[in-house]
Amino acid sequence: MSKDQLSVNQLIRKSPNDVHRWLNSLKTTDIKKMDFNFLLLADISKQNMLKSNAVEWGYVALRIYEILSEISDRYEEKNYYKKSSMYCRVTSILTFGHKQNDILLDSNIIKDWLFEDLQGSVEELRKLALEWKKLDISIIRYLKELKIKLGMIHQLIEANELKSSKEIQKWQEIYQLLP
Repeated sequence: MSKDQLSVNQLIRKSPNDVHRWLNSLKTTDIKKMDFNFLLLADISKQNMLKSNAVEWGYVALRIYEILSEISDRYEEKNYYKKSSMYCRVTSILTFGHKQNDILLDSNIIKDWLFEDLQGSVEELRKLALEWKKLDISIIRYLKELKIKLGMIHQLIEANELKSSKEIQKWQEIYQLLP
């Protein structure tokens, strides 16, 4: 670690706004070269959000997950960080409530994520879900990912932080069928 690079321990003692400014000051090329545990900082930031009831730490965690997703070259890593950012959003929304057009607190971002990269209609995916034990592992993985997304949507609907629609309801009906 260079002398001007801060450690995770030093950063978590700062205010969330200071950490956010530090993150925004970094260049992608610098981040890739840094020997720094960004994932640990994201996880601690999310914990700080919950412990201190300070939504600002949620913005820090979200920004880190976005950075990690941007700099990752591997699809699996990008997907992991994207999913982590969505978990961060859900946790934040369940804690602080839905806020329209907010990068962290808007439930519609989670709903929109559900419909990204759908590989079939609800009817087609229902058929696959019914016979998932016979399917190729890549399709089973896709169905598991879909179940994760639907689980997040379900949590938000149950907490009255997202309004259900007929379309969402159709997707929620296949939740229990998915592996």
